[in-house]
Amino acid sequence: MLSRLETLNLGMNNITGTIPSDIGMMTKLRTLRIENNKITGSIPPEFGLLTTLVTLRLEHNNIVGIVPSEIGMMTELRDFSLSANEISGTVPSEIGKLKELQYLSLCKDT
Repeated sequence: MLSRLETLNLGMNNITGTIPSDIGMMTKLRTLRIENNKITGSIPPEFGLLTTLVTLRLEHNNIVGIVPSEIGMMTELRDFSLSANEISGTVPSEIGKLKELQYLSLCKDT
């Protein structure tokens, strides 16, 4: 499954469905942008396997549930936006492990 892919930009395409857990197999991925779609379901814990990811843009979808603690394993992450979704619960303390994080947006979540 696209194991050498470094950038995946699917923003603003009216994509529906959930984020597949197989996404964790894309271990070379540095940029993942699926913002402004109609994505539902939760964030798969397999995101933690994306340790080279620098940019993760998930804003303006219909994502529900908690931010998984595995996010803390994404040690290269600099840009993370999950705003305008239906996220619940508390922000996991593992976000504090993201030493490279420069931009974090969780606004308009419930």
